[in-house]
Amino acid sequence: MGTGLGGGVVFGAAALLRFEDGVPLLSDATEACLSNRRGSDETLEVVLIVEKHEHALGVLIPGVRVVGVLAEESSNSSLSPRITAVTGLPGLMECVEDGAFIIMDGARGTVLVDPEPAAIAFYQGDRERLAPRKRISLDFADYPARTLGGRLVHVIARTVSIEEVGAAVEAGADGIYIPAGSGIVQAEASDEEQMQDLLRLANRARCGPIIISGDASTVSATALLRAAEKAEFALAIGISEDAEPVSRTQQHFHQLRDGLYADGVDCGDIQFVAIASKAAPLPLEESFVGLSRLLAEVPEDDSWSGAGSLEWLEELITAARIFQLPVVASVNGWEAGQLDMLLAAGVSGIIVAPDHVQDAKGHIRETELG
Repeated sequence: MGTGLGGGVVFGAAALLRFEDGVPLLSDATEACLSNRRGSDETLEVVLIVEKHEHALGVLIPGVRVVGVLAEESSNSSLSPRITAVTGLPGLMECVEDGAFIIMDGARGTVLVDPEPAAIAFYQGDRERLAPRKRISLDFADYPARTLGGRLVHVIARTVSIEEVGAAVEAGADGIYIPAGSGIVQAEASDEEQMQDLLRLANRARCGPIIISGDASTVSATALLRAAEKAEFALAIGISEDAEPVSRTQQHFHQLRDGLYADGVDCGDIQFVAIASKAAPLPLEESFVGLSRLLAEVPEDDSWSGAGSLEWLEELITAARIFQLPVVASVNGWEAGQLDMLLAAGVSGIIVAPDHVQDAKGHIRETELG
């Protein structure tokens, strides 16, 4: 959230504008988009992403209508009463990709980047002056999946390379899961190197939710907290009967975050996810304190055969409900029958490979469970 300089709610495609030797330059991606649209009867509406608010002054782009300006540096004066503007958004140019769909509110200072369909519908319904032909059309396949009974089930993609992250986003994944040892974030790298890895990851994930498996020894707490200002990060850590490792990790991050704030370092907050498995005993309920969700690793062995084969998962979900914690199941393979069993057990989401995201969403939408 930044500082709104006036204007209402506007929709537009992100267009990054950089300055080199005082000359404004659009990115190659934006130039290519404009080139492809030449001859179109409809004007492209864009939101300029700039470092300084004044950089947008007097910028004219043929075939484009600038409806809003987002600036990294703070400013207290608007360039034009006709253009919605929000400033004070540090790191935005590293986080937002060209062409990303932007909703911004110049009165409240709020900015949504590639928002979920529900948020888009809310803002569209709230803007009576938005003509029907201007309403944003999204591919239904990208919507979060609901069963026929109305139950929302998130489909998260497990990715082990930066290329798979991009494929997962294109497939419409509701989030990204980075398992331990993936190499996307190098454990032996310095804090600054990990920071750059995390920002690159956030950019490829279009600032969507990202869960990273690891601990304080493999993921730099400083880098993760600083990167959390740009995107929604969660750290997934293993749990067992002993709740101490979970609470100790949380305490370490919270103390470091408070220290960064005190030193004037820009950083965000992260969520914590606990990883449970069939092999490990059911964790103590004390382990659930301070968590945002549980991640259940479903083995590939005989867990799918016979009645009660997922009894351990059902017990975990029952325990998690006391703390109102959603449970997401991670599966290596994927079959319709397996997904039915997971949904019947009560999971709120599944983690699959990027190329299974659309199949999983399609099956969920055809399932009767409420």
